[in-house]
Amino acid sequence: MRFNRRGIVAVDTLGNTPNADILCRNVSGAIFAHIQLKTFIRGNRTVLVGRIAEIDFGRAFFLVLASIPSPTTESDFTYFIIASKEMEKNVCEAHLKWLSQPGRKGTVRSDSKVRTGTLPTEASNAPWDLMKYRNNCGLNSDLL
Repeated sequence: MRFNRRGIVAVDTLGNTPNADILCRNVSGAIFAHIQLKTFIRGNRTVLVGRIAEIDFGRAFFLVLASIPSPTTESDFTYFIIASKEMEKNVCEAHLKWLSQPGRKGTVRSDSKVRTGTLPTEASNAPWDLMKYRNNCGLNSDLL
């Protein structure tokens, strides 16, 4: 995501800002956005998002799920920019569904701090469609 080409100043928080990895603002400083970045390995079916994905921090908070390609390939970066409200709704629903289903050998599943986002794949039966968020900076153009 080339923020500077879009007139956006982006700063890495170096872990010093709770719940945000990148802070963004437009050049005038009038609009701010907070980004939580989660990376995944291309080809995986899920990305670990943690409990932070179950909180709607407001309209200026986004999660970016990003796949960084191997340096030995010519693949492009793939990323999904998702508003925290959408992420919260879908991760909560998917986690409750997972909890309600029997685990291995029919056992009752226990809750944990782990939360995952299901990534779209060709054979995926993902609980929600992330494709509309793929490489789509324009989706949230009023903030980003």
